[in-house]
Amino acid sequence: MKSACEVAVLNPEVWATSQRGISLFSQSLIAAVKQAGYSAALVTDLRPRGGALEAREIYEQMTRPVKKRSRAIQVVPQFLRHQWSGRAKAVRLAAKGELEIDHFVNVPDFYDMCRLSGGKPLASPLNVDFLHGMGAKVALTTAPLAIQARRRGVKVIQTVHDLIVLNTDVHGLDRAKFKRRLEACLAHSDAIIAVSEYTRKEILERYPECAGRVHVVLQPVPATQSLIELSGDEDVQREVLEKFGLSRQNFLFYVGAIEVRKNVARLVAAHGVSQHARDLPLVLAGSVDEGYVASEGLLSSFFDERGAPTGNSKTGPVRYLGRVTELEKLCLLRAATCFAFPSITEGFGIPLLEAQSLGCPVLTTNSSAIPEVVGDTAILIDDPSSVDEIAARLDDMVGDAALRSRLSAAGLTNSLRFHKDRFAHDIDRVIQSVLPLSNATT
Repeated sequence: MKSACEVAVLNPEVWATSQRGISLFSQSLIAAVKQAGYSAALVTDLRPRGGALEAREIYEQMTRPVKKRSRAIQVVPQFLRHQWSGRAKAVRLAAKGELEIDHFVNVPDFYDMCRLSGGKPLASPLNVDFLHGMGAKVALTTAPLAIQARRRGVKVIQTVHDLIVLNTDVHGLDRAKFKRRLEACLAHSDAIIAVSEYTRKEILERYPECAGRVHVVLQPVPATQSLIELSGDEDVQREVLEKFGLSRQNFLFYVGAIEVRKNVARLVAAHGVSQHARDLPLVLAGSVDEGYVASEGLLSSFFDERGAPTGNSKTGPVRYLGRVTELEKLCLLRAATCFAFPSITEGFGIPLLEAQSLGCPVLTTNSSAIPEVVGDTAILIDDPSSVDEIAARLDDMVGDAALRSRLSAAGLTNSLRFHKDRFAHDIDRVIQSVLPLSNATT
């Protein structure tokens, strides 16, 4: 057992109800830490509502997230005290099974202080030495944070999913702030996890001095076994399909952020000019960058005159469902004619694996990390900017049942490469690479 070595997982968005890829990765990472034999703590940042903070209060707030503005500027005095004193007002609480972790380590406003340290040009990385006093020997992040351990008691391992923000405009993200946070992450980490070989190469092209510290760890299929099994129940599938006015093998599906780099506008255009695919509804789910769809003249494809998602009408060639639950997503992937994911750039591409693991044939692009993930088990679009090519490949998929069957079988086999056991083994390998020999497995 390695229970004497505790790993503190740092992530401001590990909400159990979040649909973002970073949340799913975070939950997979916590499970991998546990599977590898370590005890796990989750660093949270809540302010007690009154009296002593309890683990249940943390868990309830995490699973009922509210949108809040960053308080980075308001926490400047707290940030300075934290940096100067080297201590934090940390509270360690037994988690009692929530989220598969052993403990919460709560530091009020911790992630606002992280945003301050990574967002301001003269701010130094946030000191995490306090974790040693809380029992943790490793600080493991799920995305780049501007943190550092000044003493030798805590090793820092950070995860980098992609460098997309440095190359492409991404809705809601500031390129300069991301660059400062990334560079602080790379400068002060004992090891760096890249979620694909593509991401590793992107890091080393810009920061070759990191070569000895970057480890490729491929992500696992994130869905939980209980949800996978439930999504296979015929009654559950029927209920989900009836809710959205759909029938099995009779619609095309996309799920993910609807923003410029995901290329959804061209997918909609290709569906409209296709010969055969346009006979099936194109069903879209996920969060929308309204500025993007407005600039593409597609607001009416996503929202009706009352502002409701167009999928509520259960009619029309393009139906936007809004955000769906994890169970609904899995049911829709099982039932779709194909999963269409024409993304221009990805650091990995978790939705592709989710689709393949459920037997849904995949149409995607021959770009960034995507070929590394799907290989020859999907139809690949060579030019994501070509509406005509996307339309032709949609028609290939819709018009050839034998092709869909071959891709379904090949995708299932491919998804097995990304098993949680392999992920846990690789996470263990990275953790062991930074620990002294005295902490080796006993």
